[in-house]
Amino acid sequence: MPKIACAYIRVSTADQEEYSPDAQIRLLKEYAKNNDMVITDIYQDLGISGRKADKRPEFQTMIGQCKSKDHPYDAILVWKFSRFARNQEESIVYKSLLKKNNVDVISVSEPLPDGFIGELVERIFEWMDEYYSIRLSGEVKRGMTQKALSGGYNGNPPCGYKKEKGPDTIPYIDGAYADMVRMCFHLYVNENKSFADIAYIINAKGYRTRRGRKWESRNIIDMIQNPFYIGKIRWNYTENRARKLSGETIIVDGKHEPLIDLETFNQANQKYKKMSATQNHGKRTILSEKHWLSGMLKCSACGASLAFQRGYNKKKNVEHPHFVCYRHVKGMCECRNSITAAKAEHDVMEGLKDLIGNDTIAYLDPIPAYQPSREHIEKQIESLRSRLNRLREAFLSGIDTIDEYKENKTRIEAEIAKLVTEYYEEQPIAPEPVTPDRIKDVYDFIESSDSMVDRATALREIVDHIVYDKASDTMKFYLK
Repeated sequence: MPKIACAYIRVSTADQEEYSPDAQIRLLKEYAKNNDMVITDIYQDLGISGRKADKRPEFQTMIGQCKSKDHPYDAILVWKFSRFARNQEESIVYKSLLKKNNVDVISVSEPLPDGFIGELVERIFEWMDEYYSIRLSGEVKRGMTQKALSGGYNGNPPCGYKKEKGPDTIPYIDGAYADMVRMCFHLYVNENKSFADIAYIINAKGYRTRRGRKWESRNIIDMIQNPFYIGKIRWNYTENRARKLSGETIIVDGKHEPLIDLETFNQANQKYKKMSATQNHGKRTILSEKHWLSGMLKCSACGASLAFQRGYNKKKNVEHPHFVCYRHVKGMCECRNSITAAKAEHDVMEGLKDLIGNDTIAYLDPIPAYQPSREHIEKQIESLRSRLNRLREAFLSGIDTIDEYKENKTRIEAEIAKLVTEYYEEQPIAPEPVTPDRIKDVYDFIESSDSMVDRATALREIVDHIVYDKASDTMKFYLK
């Protein structure tokens, strides 16, 4: 009886020593035909590095199938072991996992002898593949650095430019977005518009980022700091990036046409540096604890939360804690719905006081919670008990370790216990309505408590959210 196998194809963008996907598939099919195997599925990760397995979606799907109860494959065929993984640690982990599920990984171009010698040779292949990957990464970076030093550009050009496909093509000005970029610099330098205002203006004109999203203030900040707009190439720039890059940032003359004149660019960056130094712009203050109204106040214009900010009034040399619509800060809401923390606290307490004396509070009927039928619960319990039996069989067969068996068994038994409780549970009692007496209890507690957490917890017992309208200076309470 022929063995059932799947084929795994991986082609990276930087690797020059590899066959095309079609060539790899042809070689794997020839091997299967000559070795009494049938390939039923082909998984392909194209243009993806082999250094990290979690970055390869088809690889993860294939591993998941191999671990499934259907056990569809006896082997995974690859052209070379380097196609399976170029990280020895991950290679060992995944091969061990597959071995527990009786799935072999076979390289059609690197036959291995049987026994201990074969395992040793396989480890040598893995060492060589990882070394090659590290060396290749260094060579690619050196090549890109040299290209940058020569005025070449690595990657996609910023908004306002286009670039044809090809390693040596020169970016050129994009007429559709060039005026937008010039407008952003003009609004910031000459009209003293904030980054949020600029983002809102260009969003209102219908401009979108390359990913089709609305512009945010951080996008404008990145734009005015990018020397590409004055004809420069910047390479290995690490500021504001999650990943760290080794080496110094390179800024050299590029081959492309400038979009912004040098004087305007320098004025924009001098203004930004001055503002950053005096207002600590773009840097978050680490708070010891959030405000008790955080997450409760909503913008009347867009519905977003009013974010709590510590703030600082330089003229008075005092802190200026306040709430402001976070979508406005990002340039995505026209209305600057803001309120000082002191006024917000006062208005909320006054609003609660008004509710205490209000005998005509309007309530919305609560949405009934979903209650599964007993038949449905019985089927779920039966399914989980079947899974327990399969877990036991997997442990007895040596597929799972004792620790894996215990962990999975504990988790499934907890799910069964929860369902059994639901099965015998009576219909839930409707929540107690928010009455003036309950509001008074919460009001008195908040007024007497010094704990931010306790105040927040008490308010959330009776209030779902509060909509603040700056124009009318009103707050609308939505009770639970």
